[in-house]
Amino acid sequence: MPTVHELISFLQQNFKPKEIVCYQLWTTEDVKGVAKENGWAISKALAEDTLEIMNRKWDASIGLNWDVIEIYVREAIESARAALEKQLPEVLSVEQFDQLVTKSRAFDDSDDGATRKTIETKVAEYAEKHAGIFYTQVDGKPEGSEYDIFYQKGFAVVNRTGRYEVVLQTKKKEGEIREA
Repeated sequence: MPTVHELISFLQQNFKPKEIVCYQLWTTEDVKGVAKENGWAISKALAEDTLEIMNRKWDASIGLNWDVIEIYVREAIESARAALEKQLPEVLSVEQFDQLVTKSRAFDDSDDGATRKTIETKVAEYAEKHAGIFYTQVDGKPEGSEYDIFYQKGFAVVNRTGRYEVVLQTKKKEGEIREA
């Protein structure tokens, strides 16, 4: 994906200064604006990934417009979520969670007297909006573990702690998690 500097250099090397051209120019701010209009919160990196996808896949017979950009934003979000999903195991001890996760958002069902259903809806919406994967904090020992609390992907049946975490970013690649 070219930067503005690289684009200017390309134009200067390949075209005469007074030559008439037609072009489309889209930026990360345009992409983030489309995401925001659709209720998604994306990072600059994800906006850049979207521009990469647009640059690689756009169809000249359709062109690039706001609707097409929305499709590419959705594709970038789904791709980011799938990559994150691959990095995250089904069950994590608290120690593994702390070791693996760099960015997350915690939800607690005791906040503002929320019911479990209300908080689960809020968690699911947040995970969707931010391309995150959610875990339920479970009180009880998983099979073969010495820990009393662990995280289970999705909404666990038993959640006496009332805590949920939406994972947005991890530190390490798959296979680098120390076993607890």
